Amino acid sequence: MAATPPLKLESEKYYLLRKPLLPLQTVLDLNEQTRQEPAQLGPALLHLFRDEQLQEAIYTASPELYAELHKVLAKGLDPTGKDDRLVATLYKYLIRMSMRCTPYGLFAGCASGALAETTTFNFTGVPPLKQSRLDMNYVNELVQHLLSTTEVKYQLRYFPNNSLYAIADSYRYVEYKVKNKRRHYSITSVRKSSYLEVLLQAAGPGIHFARLVELIQAAEPEATPAEAQAYIEELIDSQLLINELEPTITGAVFFEGLPQKLAGKVAAPVVAQVAEIQQLLEAGGVRNFQRVHQLINTSFGQSSSKDLIQTDLFFRPESNTLKTEVIETVTSQLSELFALANKTNLPDLERFKKDFVERFEDREVPLLLALDSETGVGYGRAEAGRSDHLPLLDGITPRTNTAPKSAEWKKYTQLVHRLFRQAAATGAQAVELTPADLAGLEAKPDLGRNTPASLYAFGSLLASSPAALDAGDFRFALGVCSAPSAANLLGRFCYGDTALLDNVKASLQRAEPDTEEAVYAEVVHLPEARIGNILMRPHLRTYEIPFLGLSAAPAEHQITVQDLRVSVRQGQLVLRSARLNKRVIPRLSSAHNYTTGLPIYRFLCDLQKHDIYFGVSWYWDNLSSEPFLPRVQYRNIILTKATWHLTLADLQPGEGRRKPLTEAVLHQHLLDRKLPRFFCLTDHDNELLIDGHHAAARQLVVQQLEKKGRVTLTEFLATPDNCPLQGPGNTHYTNELLLPLYNGAYVPPGTPARALPLPDVTRSFAPGSEWLYLKLYAGTKTMDRVLTEKIRPLVAQLLVEGIIDKWFFIRYNDPHHHLRVRFHVPVGQESRFAQVVQAVQQTLAPELAEGLVHKLQLDTYVRELERYGAANMENSESLFYHDSQAIANVLSLLEGDEGETYRWLLALRGLDELLTDFGLELPAKKQVLQQLSEAFFQEFNGDKSLQVQLNEKYRQESRRIRSFLNPAEDEHNGIEEATQEFLVRRRESRETVAAIQGLYPQPLPASAAGFSLLASYVHMYVNRFVLSKSRLHELTLYGLLHKHYTAQAAMEKNTHSAPKPVSYAL
Repeated sequence: MAATPPLKLESEKYYLLRKPLLPLQTVLDLNEQTRQEPAQLGPALLHLFRDEQLQEAIYTASPELYAELHKVLAKGLDPTGKDDRLVATLYKYLIRMSMRCTPYGLFAGCASGALAETTTFNFTGVPPLKQSRLDMNYVNELVQHLLSTTEVKYQLRYFPNNSLYAIADSYRYVEYKVKNKRRHYSITSVRKSSYLEVLLQAAGPGIHFARLVELIQAAEPEATPAEAQAYIEELIDSQLLINELEPTITGAVFFEGLPQKLAGKVAAPVVAQVAEIQQLLEAGGVRNFQRVHQLINTSFGQSSSKDLIQTDLFFRPESNTLKTEVIETVTSQLSELFALANKTNLPDLERFKKDFVERFEDREVPLLLALDSETGVGYGRAEAGRSDHLPLLDGITPRTNTAPKSAEWKKYTQLVHRLFRQAAATGAQAVELTPADLAGLEAKPDLGRNTPASLYAFGSLLASSPAALDAGDFRFALGVCSAPSAANLLGRFCYGDTALLDNVKASLQRAEPDTEEAVYAEVVHLPEARIGNILMRPHLRTYEIPFLGLSAAPAEHQITVQDLRVSVRQGQLVLRSARLNKRVIPRLSSAHNYTTGLPIYRFLCDLQKHDIYFGVSWYWDNLSSEPFLPRVQYRNIILTKATWHLTLADLQPGEGRRKPLTEAVLHQHLLDRKLPRFFCLTDHDNELLIDGHHAAARQLVVQQLEKKGRVTLTEFLATPDNCPLQGPGNTHYTNELLLPLYNGAYVPPGTPARALPLPDVTRSFAPGSEWLYLKLYAGTKTMDRVLTEKIRPLVAQLLVEGIIDKWFFIRYNDPHHHLRVRFHVPVGQESRFAQVVQAVQQTLAPELAEGLVHKLQLDTYVRELERYGAANMENSESLFYHDSQAIANVLSLLEGDEGETYRWLLALRGLDELLTDFGLELPAKKQVLQQLSEAFFQEFNGDKSLQVQLNEKYRQESRRIRSFLNPAEDEHNGIEEATQEFLVRRRESRETVAAIQGLYPQPLPASAAGFSLLASYVHMYVNRFVLSKSRLHELTLYGLLHKHYTAQAAMEKNTHSAPKPVSYAL
């Protein structure tokens, strides 16, 4: 295979820094002050929470807790312990505000930074920016409240539901019903009607209610205005039509533009109230938020105060830079750590691809049709030929497509277990991963080209000071390094930071440029109203794919799901916009967990991860539940922290009735297990800092143990001496960095060939028409014998008698092996169809009676117009006819195991002759086979082992290959009769080949469309020739022929002689 550049990550010149509101010392000092007297924790917390900034933070998180806090601040703590629960909650909130960096209300925020010559952090001076907005769930409720009034409904524009698609005489679409603030989706079907089609077509760009009524009355003159209006309201209520007030999640913040949208549609006082709410949110502060709550309850219906307001905190530091060399160190080491990466395992996508090929073969079909569970293959639901003698494939054993891959996973597992045993033997809390360890893992020759161009690293910098950072004395505690886009975690923060928005857009334009052949498109879907809080983001890409969510992008930049077409080409799933005639690569610039979403949403989001190396992380395999797991470090990078698992059984062994667990028992257990003083109580990505020397902190662990029966504890590394982000008064802040990365070695997915223009050509031929399509189910060897001994002579007879004028066959497995044979009766003589059926039945009667052919099935022939081009379909069928004739005649000459060796050697010869038929000379042949062999090498997860196997196969067979591809050696090899068939094919198909080439302005391989067509002809040729395992044969045949052409080209270059296509020395 051609060498590809190795992975070499580069950092972009910016980053996003996240930090908590308060310095770490806030909670550490509190713990130290109350450690000896835990009863003082409550009063100390009340003292801290008299601060207005902290009270506002509490209000944005929980107005109910804020109300409780104010009561206690006014009257003091209850001496009987009634307020203990409040104290515990305030304690947890203070811990979070002091150590956790994940943005949440006013507890933590972020700020973009830049790479520079030195590291500088100065977060004093300018107050942070607080951006508040209504919770998306309530925005949706508010809109529904407004829509309940007739005056609004009649003033709006309406659009067709953007999940709508047509199936036969019906429309199908997705609608939802809200129960307990959650959407419950279902697929609804409605019958087509002439006036419904008129309405939906007119509503495409948006149409007002009154105009819809007029259209109904024009289509149904007898309908009264009231009846027409009731019909339109029914379409709206059933969500077949969607109004323009549906909340958007891309572009400008929806609620900020709502007053303008409502102007002229509702009473002026209502618009003024909505505008006042927006002004109060912008002003911020508890009193203004309380006023918002009051306004909403009095004017727009009751709300749940818990989730009424969403706030983001953006710090505005005077300086926020990191030394370039620090980040270069991190990115360089991350590049090395990609030796740990595996390709994403997407079983739903792999099943879809397999089912799609079985159902649609090489057709390109509408995505909505393919994903329909009734008419297509849906989404989210042993190899035959094992006993065949296939000598070409001896020694060729590519990796399977299941993940994790066996060879590399075995080596990785061995490494994991070795490091675990190493720590257990020494009692070490940390183990060091070395470059030698990484070198011992399975090589990934496609790592550079199959790791996306845009990705990100997320983690914390640990150093004693900025100066220590700059000196290289630091660690980077990696959370995750992941693809397919840096925008996944950065997108939602672009609203509050214009510099960040500009940088993210520039990164995406660099990594994911739209071209003449392909575009990247943002998936826009709102699965639940409240999830809109994390899905909201500005327009980051030019194109968007809206699905059950409105896009604010210009109409020409929206790619509807109805416009999308899907196909499988050379093992690749290809999504294409019919309108743009370009490949579409979907992206979701959000951290939303889409895996439980609707099938179309999951498909689009899964597709962005298809066949890529997704990132770097450490996985303990089957050791994940061990009581202790050590920290794993690689040079400056910490891959995973030391982890302890505790269970109630550990602390209270034995059977019988158990006493309540106490923090004192836990304290002794922590000492026995030698946990450090500071650690985190961890639940997925939620971390709570625990001071093991403080009774109240230990009690938090006890509560979780009592509740869940087990807890996970992880070491806390961001102690004050490890926090480079420092504030006034020698305070220290924890930090998290989001580093956008770039991989320049990435090779975008191949561009699909553009279909030829579609004239009026028949696609489907049912039984009784001019094409007879039969499926013959049998074992692979029986199928070959039936082809050569039964079908071949029958076809010869039918051709001579003029009952048919052409035929062709292919082999298939769906999942059972069968032969697909298609007979064409002359146009206008379809009555001969029955004669062909009868002739086939009589010919195969013995095999059917004996069960050798266990099923003979009549089917509808559906032409692959997208693959071959409608204007070229009849030409292609004629070429298939001549090819089938030649191959059937050649195969009839083969016998026994020796014949199987001749099979693959003659397959190579016939393939070479086919390329010659299309006028290709050696340089063009070499180029075509290089592209084909590389595509199949990648399809079979090509690695060093497979490359060695192919090289060895060529070394063993190169002499025979040279001989069989040299016509001067035909008599010596005893293949003159076989090769004569290829010459007959050339003579008989000359006019057909000329007609095919006449449809293209350049020789076929010179354009993407021409190459794709030629590759399809080559693929079908190999399919007809080999007995089974067609694609594995293609991998091997293409690889061998490419090596032969390479050697031949080198020989000609070395002799400085003119090319001699048919005579050269062995």
